[in-house]
Amino acid sequence: MAATGDWAARFDLPDVALSARLERGPRRGPEVSHAWQLLSRAGGAIPVGRIAAEVGCSQGHLVRRFTERIGLTPKTSTRVLRFQRAVRLLLTGEGTNPTEVTAACGCYDQAHLHRGFRALAETTRGQMAAASVTEGALAL
Repeated sequence: MAATGDWAARFDLPDVALSARLERGPRRGPEVSHAWQLLSRAGGAIPVGRIAAEVGCSQGHLVRRFTERIGLTPKTSTRVLRFQRAVRLLLTGEGTNPTEVTAACGCYDQAHLHRGFRALAETTRGQMAAASVTEGALAL
């Protein structure tokens, strides 16, 4: 990751590694694959109940199968995808307005987005936005 020139490309590296690992792992099944496509296309901005309804199974069944095959619950996956989208917006300079970032990431309010940053990065969106790039990493 350190040899990669920009942050967007660095964030893509885990996706590539995890995708390759998924190919070698157990088959997800059509409902899990469809659920993941819905989640990733929406950047995590879609309720789990809506995914279950569109996939055609109960929410409980989806959570069990998804967790078994993906390794995270659908709700945790939405949180990670929303966080990833917010970070990309910040890194590209598009995420300067907190209200717009909150809406773009599918969060209910800024506190919802803030909790995601705290849980996944132990920082806030504002602190990350204000951070400077030092030696190839964000100085928080």
